Amino acid sequence: MENIILQIKSEKQKKVSCIVLQIFILLLLPFILLLSLVIPILLIFAILLIVLEICIGKYKKRLNEKIVKLEKAKKDLDLFLYENEYEKVITNFYVSHKKKKVMLYDKEFGFSQIVNCELKESNSITQNTIATSNITAFTAQNQYCTECYINVTVDDFKNPNVKLNLKEFGRVSKSSGKYKTMMSNADNAMSVLKLIISKNNEKYVENGIITKVEHRYITEENASVQIERLSQLYKDGVLSEYEFETKKKELLDKVK
Repeated sequence: MENIILQIKSEKQKKVSCIVLQIFILLLLPFILLLSLVIPILLIFAILLIVLEICIGKYKKRLNEKIVKLEKAKKDLDLFLYENEYEKVITNFYVSHKKKKVMLYDKEFGFSQIVNCELKESNSITQNTIATSNITAFTAQNQYCTECYINVTVDDFKNPNVKLNLKEFGRVSKSSGKYKTMMSNADNAMSVLKLIISKNNEKYVENGIITKVEHRYITEENASVQIERLSQLYKDGVLSEYEFETKKKELLDKVK
């Protein structure tokens, strides 16, 4: 969602720059044409300005088309988040308790796919020499955060790590309010992720034995794949009809 908003903002800024440049050319062109009556060589410059204005107009048209597509994508995503009851945790991190899924950037993961999470932070220190009225000086150290993100490990062999950025651009002073807000967002996101992971690793007592539930949350996609495998085992005679129906019901019961 936030990436689309940033793209829309960037394209609109480019469009404004194009409009400003077009206005400048249109104001300058009559003046150049008048001067070309006295200095004929300026006519070439006037022709170049006309060609440039035409090129800018075509580029602005492409920008308009891109902005329309991005705004449509934003509306579609807004509708998708609303229909699936996604709630925003922090920027680029949404949770749907209805579907038992999280959305990191523009990709969905089932709760059972969240394996681990770890907060990563890189810092730098700068030293400033400050002179006092007594012609003495002392050195002050300032700490800055240069990188801060949550590394989310997911059950996806192609892309097992998702880097959830908490800091946008530039370095942030560790004594600033912006850094405190960033750390508050990090705590909030880490709490939600750890809660999901703890549910996936929940233990319960069955027949006097403590059993670890590796995947408490089963998504519809995962259940469908597993049911297909059970069906094949049933066809091959590995499972009886009772065993097949029992295991199938267990899977469907876990899908919420």
